Amino acid sequence: TDWLMAGGSKMALEVLVYDTPEWVEGERVIWSAPDLAREHREILEKRIAGDPESVGWLTGFPSLDREMRYRPGAFWMVAASTGTGKSAFLLSLQRRATVPSILFSVEMSRTEVLDRLLAAEANVDSWKIARGDIDREERRRVEQALEQFERTDIQVVDTPGLSTKALGSILRIGRVKYGLRVAYVDYVGLLTDREGSSRYEHMTNIVHELKNIAREAGVCIVAASQVSRKGDRRSGEPPFMDEMRDSGVLEEDAHVVLAIGRAEGSREA
Repeated sequence: TDWLMAGGSKMALEVLVYDTPEWVEGERVIWSAPDLAREHREILEKRIAGDPESVGWLTGFPSLDREMRYRPGAFWMVAASTGTGKSAFLLSLQRRATVPSILFSVEMSRTEVLDRLLAAEANVDSWKIARGDIDREERRRVEQALEQFERTDIQVVDTPGLSTKALGSILRIGRVKYGLRVAYVDYVGLLTDREGSSRYEHMTNIVHELKNIAREAGVCIVAASQVSRKGDRRSGEPPFMDEMRDSGVLEEDAHVVLAIGRAEGSREA
């Protein structure tokens, strides 16, 4: 404690140093080369030992696992045309995930989500399930698919107009409470956030926020994006990158982009 004169009075001046150059608000922000090398040696050892937190988590799809894995802090985009089955694809990813996961369904209610999943699993048209217009054999397959679904560790949030702030809060809590490692978002264009001066700026805010959430929570976020009408017209083919709505920001920020299409005359994506 030092002393100084102010207005004729002797006052105590106590200098408190809250931050050092390496630490800001309790978090390390500057890393020296020796510290980085020491940390990376530990990471390499964990990778060699096959630690999932270091090498990533399996998707459950062998063709994907050969090329990539879910990694903490990663941001994936799934591009698909309207009606191609992006919701069903996200649910298939979630069902096969080898770690706890959650689906944020902004587009459909949980009932619609489950109808889509059962339709894909039971090979029955979703509109028939929604109307209850199924025969005995189809009902058997739907019941079997429902029993299989019941045994999975799937969580769903179907809040309409969900904001990125609310999504982040739910995910951070779920990361601690349920050990969530992967989050699926259906779809990114319907999330709400502070409005920008244009749709591109608005989408930029949302995507950047999702990337920050993924890094802060230590999870992999997989978000669906709907392609433009141009992509809708090219039946049967996966969309091109420039056909993703607001593709500039998505292309810049996504670590992985998966484009899915439906074979002509087929119900499967």
